[in-house]
Amino acid sequence: MKFIHISDLHFHGDESGNEAATSRLQFIYENYPEHNLIVTGDIADDGDEEQFDWAYKALVPFKGRIYIAPGNHDFGLAGNFYERERAERFDKMLSIPLQQGGTFAGDNTPVVNFLMDEFDKIILIALDTNMETKDSRAFAQGQVGERQLSFLKTVLPDPAL
Repeated sequence: MKFIHISDLHFHGDESGNEAATSRLQFIYENYPEHNLIVTGDIADDGDEEQFDWAYKALVPFKGRIYIAPGNHDFGLAGNFYERERAERFDKMLSIPLQQGGTFAGDNTPVVNFLMDEFDKIILIALDTNMETKDSRAFAQGQVGERQLSFLKTVLPDPAL
């Protein structure tokens, strides 16, 4: 199995601000048709609906071979202020239509995808480190929480072995 990983697309609400991201994705689509695409963090610039709409249009050609995880800019203005509405919008406009196998808003449960072919068995685990807090200064710091660590212990072998 082959993968391409990209990050920080930062889609904006207008076409002119998205030329670099859309041309990069078009190049990958045309030149790497057998590769799975992993997109992590900051798909949108600050989680506005128009930004997610542009992102979806650019990412939908990869449906069935794309795996995403949000970044701090996807869930809040300038990446500093967590807004549940933007987190839910990420799920509604990207996670669910791109069939990620889970959603990110809410309890921060990792999204897991099991990929298998005749040669490989791969587990992709997307951890959302955005923290919903009362104090906006803590948001952009990110943290893998107790729920996520507990989950990882159930699916991954003991690293000490």
